[in-house]
Formats: sequence, C-alpha cells, structure tokens
Amino acid sequence: MVSVIRTACYLMLFTMAIGLVGCAKGPLWKTGKLNPWAIKQLQEEEQIAETIFSKRKRFRETVNTAKRSSPQVQEEVAERLAEVALTDSVLLMRLEAVNLLSELNTPTSVKTLESASLDRAPDVRLAAIRGLRTLANPSSAAVMAQLSERDSELDVRIAATQALEAFQGTIVLQSLERSLTDRNPAIQTAAMDALPKVTGQELPRDVNQWLSFLKDSSGNPGSVSHAPSQLNLK
Repeated sequence: MVSVIRTACYLMLFTMAIGLVGCAKGPLWKTGKLNPWAIKQLQEEEQIAETIFSKRKRFRETVNTAKRSSPQVQEEVAERLAEVALTDSVLLMRLEAVNLLSELNTPTSVKTLESASLDRAPDVRLAAIRGLRTLANPSSAAVMAQLSERDSELDVRIAATQALEAFQGTIVLQSLERSLTDRNPAIQTAAMDALPKVTGQELPRDVNQWLSFLKDSSGNPGSVSHAPSQLNLK
C-alpha cells in the first residue's frame, strides 16, 4: 500500500514539474520567467525578423536605384532578385522579390515571374500574376491562360483571367472564350471584364452575347458550346 501511495506521489510531482517547465515557455512566461531554451528561441526569432526587415529594406533601396540606372544594371538586380524569388525558403522574402521584379522590365524579370506563377504558395502566384500583368510581355499570354484555366485556387484563376486583358492574340481570345463557359460564375464575370480591352468592344455582361460576338469575329463556329450555367448581369 505504501508503495502505491509513493508511486502516486512521484507521478504527481513529475506532472507538476513538467507544468512548471512547459514545452516551450512554461505557464510562468507572462511573468517574464522563461526557461533558458525559450529565451534563446525568442532571441533567434527576433534576429530572423530583423534580418527579413533589413533585407526587404535593402532590396527596395536597390530597386529604386536600379530604376534610375541603365538596362544592364536593372538586369543585374533582377537576376539577384530572381534567386530569392525562386529559391528562398521564407515566404515573405519570395513575395517581396516577386513584387519588386514587376518594377524592373527586363527579360529576367519576365522569365522569373512566369516561373513564380507556379510557386507552391497562392500568395506568390497572385503576386506573379500582378507583375506579369504590369509588364504585359506578349510571351506571358500563354502562361496567364494556363493559370486562368488550370490553377487549383479559385482566387488565382480569377486574377489570371482578369489579367488577360493586358494581352492580345488568339491564345487570349480562346482562353477567355473557354472561361465564358466555365461552371463558376466568378470566372465568367472575370472573362467578361477582360474582353472589352482585348476586343475593343463594349457589350453587356451577358455570356451569350459575348460568345456570339467571338464566333462572328472569328468567322468560325465557337470552339466551345454554351455553358450549362451562364451568367447574365445586364
């Protein structure tokens, strides 16, 4: 019996000890009494945050200087940003690099933004779409069309569909035509928002009218049939 009681006491004391130490900060962290491991962890986190802030500030200053410099300098800066945009493990750093690349209209900027549009993080893909829309390089039209139709995130698809307004050509028109027949009304609306700038025509927000216009303009039957669920926003 004494052995059982002693064992129970040991378990109670052990549980109390764990509670005081905690898995990280312990229950006394609000009083400022942190265990050494927690203090070290917080110091490291503060250093990381300061590093990110400093890098972002330095990147911004470098880009501002490059924008007033020669195309060669801009290309060199874009190459440095490209490495961050495509390889940095910190999301905020990739996002910052992608945003800054849209301010440097260089071949490396375009190529990097196209690659970043496939980033695992939706926020980075959205930033890349904004950048490609700003730079509006004709070579990016196919990338934008693919994102519009195939990305796994609806927000990314909508942004890419809207961004097609910055491009021209058969690929753009065919992609927007397919978007008009998408089952999601948000994609249909985005396509109708983009079509006026692409075609130079102003039509009501009516899917059938736009499909008929695209068919008549091409001189051939539309490549897709009318959507099973169409949006009419006259």
